[in-house]
Amino acid sequence: MNKGQFDADVVRLGESVADFDNVLIISPALVEAEILLVCLTDTPCDESVLANSDMLITSNIGNQNTLSGLNISATIVHDESNTHSLDMLRKGRVNYVIYGSNRRYREILEQEFLVSILKQEPMFHVINKKHEHLSDEIEAALKEQLLLFDSERR
Repeated sequence: MNKGQFDADVVRLGESVADFDNVLIISPALVEAEILLVCLTDTPCDESVLANSDMLITSNIGNQNTLSGLNISATIVHDESNTHSLDMLRKGRVNYVIYGSNRRYREILEQEFLVSILKQEPMFHVINKKHEHLSDEIEAALKEQLLLFDSERR
């Protein structure tokens, strides 16, 4: 999108596009993303797991990159399939998964696993700056749709 090959993306982490000159973040945030540490129920489940060099954790590259500011000494094995990572956790093949989610899905995961929120980050609709003239109109439409969406979820 920064090169102008795409006009927009439905939802992106704000921090993942903030440094691109030709990408414009449209407010309001669509959802609050959560980067979670999902753990088997008989294991420690907090940020200290990341700092332990004896730990093995699966994560996709995007989720791991989002945590760049944390102290991570654990070995991270990349698995780009969130479903596969959770299946490995269920089978006891791994004890930990770094998982990108949201509040609603976190609550589902908490029924089966221990879950620790490592980071929360807003996600936005983004457009190429060549469409900046549409930003006010898009923002108004998003606000209207988010109000409808939120009322339907109650």
